[in-house]
Amino acid sequence: MFWFLFLSSALAHPTSLIKPQTKQRFSHKRFAASAPVAPLEISKIVISLTKTDTSAAISQRLVAAVSGTGATNLLPTPGEVGYAVNVNFAGESLQLNLDNGSSDTWVASSGLTCLDQYSQTVPVAQCQLGQLYEGSFPEGSIAHENFNISYGDGEAVTGTLEYSDVGIAGVAVQLQEVAIANSAYWMGDGQTSGLLGFAYTAITNALQGTAPDEDFASTRVAYSSVVASADSQGLFTSFSLAVERDGGGYLALGSLPPVDFDQSFASTPVEVTTFIGAPVLAYYTIAPDSYKIGGAGAAYSGSNPTVANERTVIVDTGK
Repeated sequence: MFWFLFLSSALAHPTSLIKPQTKQRFSHKRFAASAPVAPLEISKIVISLTKTDTSAAISQRLVAAVSGTGATNLLPTPGEVGYAVNVNFAGESLQLNLDNGSSDTWVASSGLTCLDQYSQTVPVAQCQLGQLYEGSFPEGSIAHENFNISYGDGEAVTGTLEYSDVGIAGVAVQLQEVAIANSAYWMGDGQTSGLLGFAYTAITNALQGTAPDEDFASTRVAYSSVVASADSQGLFTSFSLAVERDGGGYLALGSLPPVDFDQSFASTPVEVTTFIGAPVLAYYTIAPDSYKIGGAGAAYSGSNPTVANERTVIVDTGK
C-alpha cells in the first residue's frame, strides 16, 4: 500500500528570509492555500524512489554521540528508512536522499573529511556515504560563501557552494546553487551521496565568508531552493510522493504519481512559521486534527488544541 502526498511549491519565494535558530521561540499561523483542483491526472514527469536503511550500528553511534552531553536529541531507530532518488549533475548521476524537511541540496566530495561526534577525523567509510563526487561543477563556484548546516539529529555538514544544472526525472533546474560537502559528521546509509532538499527557500544555509568556524546567523545569504528555482523557471509548481513502508515509491513533478487513486482528496493548509517576528514559509508544516496509530484513533489532546503551534507537525521524507 502506498502512502500518498501532494504538495504545492508555488509559493516557494517568501519575502522574509530568516534562518531559524536553535532554542528560538516560534509560532505558526494558517496559510490559506487552496485545495488541489479536481480532477488531477497522472504526471508525465515521474521518477522512482528507492528505500534506504540506516544500520543499527550507525544508529548506536548517534546514541553514543549525545550520551553525556547534557542535550537530548531525537534519535533514529535501527533500520531507519529514507528514500533515494537519482539526480543528475553535469552528466553524472548520483543517488541522493530526498528530503522535503530541508532546503539545501548537497553532494559529498571525493576529498570529504569524515568527523566523529567529537569533531575528530575518522575514516571516510565511517560516514557511510555512497558514490563521492569528483572535482567541481562546470557552471562555476560561488566566491565568498560557504555552506554550513546542522540537522536536528546532530549531523552536520560544511562545504563550498557552486552552480550546477540539477536533473530530476529528465527535468533540468538550471544554474541551481548546490553545496559540495568537504566535511561532515554523517550517519549515512551506504547508498546515498548527499541530500536533495525539497523545502522552501527560507531555510537554505549559505553564509558569507569561507570559514565555517566564523559563521553567524547574521551572515546568512538566502538563495533559491530547488523547488523555488523550478517554480521560477516554469518547470513545476507542485510535486507529489507515493511511498511504501516496505518498498520504494515515486516522486512526481507537477501532478500525481502512477499509482491507483480516486479523486476524493483531503487537504490542509501549510502553516506559516514565524521566526523572530517574521512570517515565512519554511517547512511543510500542518496541524493535524487527530491521529490514528495501530488502528486506534485519537483526537488531539494537547493543553490548548486551539493554538496551532501546540499541535503542528512537519511533513518530512528525510532520513
